[in-house]
Amino acid sequence: MGSKSAAIAWNSRIDELKELKVSGAVFYSDGGHRAVHFKPRAGYGLHVYFYNDEKAEGLGAFKLDYPTKNGYLPKKQVEKGGAVNIAKILNAYGNIGGKTSQVAELEAFIQAAHIFIDTGLHNFVGVFALRTDSEYVVKGINDYIHAAKIVKNKYP
Repeated sequence: MGSKSAAIAWNSRIDELKELKVSGAVFYSDGGHRAVHFKPRAGYGLHVYFYNDEKAEGLGAFKLDYPTKNGYLPKKQVEKGGAVNIAKILNAYGNIGGKTSQVAELEAFIQAAHIFIDTGLHNFVGVFALRTDSEYVVKGINDYIHAAKIVKNKYP
């Protein structure tokens, strides 16, 4: 499975996102590995929400955390007017076979980058935030790609 596979599947959604007038996107990425019946299995997952500049509505559906331009934050940390209106939520995942956990974490980041760049999202989405719990990815990106700044999340 090539790295561009998730981006190709998302191309059909670009027109819909344009119609929704999305102004930003927050990507959550994760990768993992475990042995199943003595065979190693690795995979990645992405959760993405796209938001627009409309007033945030329906926040009652979010019991603990509100969506913001920087990711989901506890209600108590979100200033009045700091929540964003989610226009669309999309998820993606993939199996990458007998790879390591680090490779799976990197694949999740690579998929997010392909989706943002290869589909043309970067042409009309002004803000792109990537959230990850992988110190490996954060250090790799921040130490080797000087134009990027990735924030490490601590998942519960």
